[in-house]
Amino acid sequence: MKRGRLKRKRGVTLVVIDKGLLKELLESAEAFHPREVILVLRGKIEQGEGERKINVTDYLIPPQAIHGISSSAFNPHMIPIDFSIVGTMHSHPSGVLIPSITDLNFMVGFFAVIVGPPYRDSRDVAAFDRRGEPVHLVVE
Repeated sequence: MKRGRLKRKRGVTLVVIDKGLLKELLESAEAFHPREVILVLRGKIEQGEGERKINVTDYLIPPQAIHGISSSAFNPHMIPIDFSIVGTMHSHPSGVLIPSITDLNFMVGFFAVIVGPPYRDSRDVAAFDRRGEPVHLVVE
């Protein structure tokens, strides 16, 4: 009997976020600077032929989140079950828009958005899938 390989679902290929919502996320990060901020992103998933597009619709402030100088965290068990949670956003006050190993291990949802100073526009934002691969981010 021939053993088949399980087909892995393709990861996130595109993240779409509203310009006004992105502005709110950047303002939150700037308000916490030089400490990190962390937020939970909600949205809708659209699956097409070979792609998974996520439209970010809003965000939640996680209860009892920790906002430190070099890290941020929250207890995912403190968030009620919500099937619209698609990812997280956190800041890197250092300006390095690359996920750390801790970022990848702590990821909630399908992707993570990282923002850095000067917190002005989409040039200060990057998105990554669960493997740490860059994901195309579109601001509408």
